[in-house]
Amino acid sequence: YSVEADTLAVDEVEILPRYQRTKVFYKFCQHMIDILPEPIQFVSSYVRKENLNSISIQEGLNMERIGENKSDTSWLYRGEREKVVKRFRR
Repeated sequence: YSVEADTLAVDEVEILPRYQRTKVFYKFCQHMIDILPEPIQFVSSYVRKENLNSISIQEGLNMERIGENKSDTSWLYRGEREKVVKRFRR
């Protein structure tokens, strides 16, 4: 991951099979949002187009598909920090 201006940027999201369906990505995002400084307003991530689990996770985090990478293999998702935080607070 990296912080770019007002965005927490997460590169390709891949989770080992034994950790899938354990909410590990949700927990990672929640931890990062809790420790990041206030200027962070957005979360973005790339997800391989064939990775349907990760795509559903991004959408479950209230993130929107806004583009794709140059090689046309991954979608770029972006969400407002407050909407992502709201998802965790439910």
